[in-house]
Parts: sequence; C-alpha cells; structure tokens
Amino acid sequence: MGYIGLVGMAITFGLGVLMIALSFVLPKSTGAVITETEAGGLSRSFIAEGRILQGILADLSRRIRPTSGDLETDLRKSGYVYKSLAEYHARRMYGALLFVGVGIVMGVAMNLGPMSTAVLATLAAGVGFVQPDTGIRNALDKRRKRIVLEMTYGLDRIALFLTSDAKLSEALQSVENMGLFGKICSRMAADIEVNRPFSEIVSKARNDVPHTPELEEFLRLVQDNIGKGFTLKEPLQDRADTLRERLENAIVVAGGLAKIRVLLISAGFIMAASLLVTIGPTLAMLAASGVF
Repeated sequence: MGYIGLVGMAITFGLGVLMIALSFVLPKSTGAVITETEAGGLSRSFIAEGRILQGILADLSRRIRPTSGDLETDLRKSGYVYKSLAEYHARRMYGALLFVGVGIVMGVAMNLGPMSTAVLATLAAGVGFVQPDTGIRNALDKRRKRIVLEMTYGLDRIALFLTSDAKLSEALQSVENMGLFGKICSRMAADIEVNRPFSEIVSKARNDVPHTPELEEFLRLVQDNIGKGFTLKEPLQDRADTLRERLENAIVVAGGLAKIRVLLISAGFIMAASLLVTIGPTLAMLAASGVF
C-alpha cells in the first residue's frame, strides 16, 4: 500500500472515530413543529436545526478540555467576540479540525512520512483548539487600550465642565458619546442622580469592560469626590496630561519603528540588487570558462 493510501486510511479512521464520538452526544430526538406552507401543505421542521452541529461540537470541546475561570464574564467584557459559550466551544473544534487538515497537507507536501505527519497534525490540532482563547485575550486587550485612549480626551472634558462649576453628574454626562468610557460615565451620572450607593455604581462600571488600571484610578477619584468632597479638577487634568504624554510617546515610538522597518526593507532590496550586479557577471564568466 502506498503512502497516499496510508494517509487516506488514517483520515478515514479519524472520521470514523469522530462519528462514533458524535453518536454518544447526538440527541436521540428533537422537537419539531408543523407549519403550513404557502401552497397549503404541511412542513415539518426541527427546532434549532441549524444549531445542532454547533451544540455537538461544543459538548465535545467541554469534554476534551473544560474551561477554567469565568468564561462567560470574559466573553462579556471582551464585547462578545464570540456570541455565546456554545459558539466559543464550537470554534475550538472548528479550529482543531481546520489545523489538522493544514498539518496533514504540510506533512504530505514535505514528505515527512506517516508518523511525522500524524505528530504534526496532532500539534496543529492543539494550536487550532486554543485559538479562541487567544481571540478573547486579544479582544480584552483591544478594549482596554480603547478605554485608555478615550480617557485621554474624556478626562479633559470632564475637568473643563467641573471648572465651570457644573455638577459631577453633568460633567460625566458630557462625555457620553466618547465610546466605552463615555458609556461608563453616562451610567455613573444616571446612578449618581438617583443617589445609588457608590459600591453599586462602581460594580456596574466594571461589569462590561476588562480590568483597566487607569479606569480604576478614575473610579477612586470619583469615589473620593462623592464620599469625602475632594476636588476632581486638578487630579483629572493631571491624569489627562499624563495619558496624553504617554500617547504621544507611543506615537513617536511607533513612527520610529515604522522608519526602521522601511529602512531595513530598502536596504534589503539594495543589497539584493548589488549582489546581482556584482555576483551575476562573475558567475557568467566562471560558467563561460568551464568552471561550472
């Protein structure tokens, strides 16, 4: 039996194992509804038929590796990068199956042999299986950076309103259109107006966003203002200046890195062209003299 035959048998065997596993988790019966068609006949359709495969894969994902921590909270704070827990688990299995296929193709292309191909496919499946976790972490980090960026300009506006002797709730409401940070401030303003306990206000502010040190510092300042009467104008202005300076430094660093990348790419093209100009004629002369 040839190598391609062995690979084909391995894939067939793997699909067989998958079908056996699915047989244990596939619902034995599903609810159905009878509806009347436009032509007057009856149509029998299964409830949530489009989600059966996703549910099966999600159940397999949980059995292979249960999640740790509060996954539902992480999903909410990530802005629901995956719409539900079932989708998250199904993405795990989709990723694993996709990467298995990639691993098999790479093994065949590089002629690694059946055992090495199987090892490569297994490692690839592991990489695909953990991709959704990476997606959640990246989404949390992106929202965290977004909040800090919005605070850079939002704190200035709040401080400006407080300078004009506006109430704290009015100053917070003034930034309601500034993205995630604006929504947090808007909810806080509404809660302050109805005299909710500050512990409840803070809990709601943290509910839908990832932990952000800059936001936590802002909440402490607001708490000191409400509970102890401390002024907010100067501290907020100082924090805004600090965040703005940090943003400017980051822009400068990013611009410097971009220049370095452009320089390296340009140097690479120049070096390649120089090698062609200098080595090309030399190789042609050596070939003409019979060295090659």
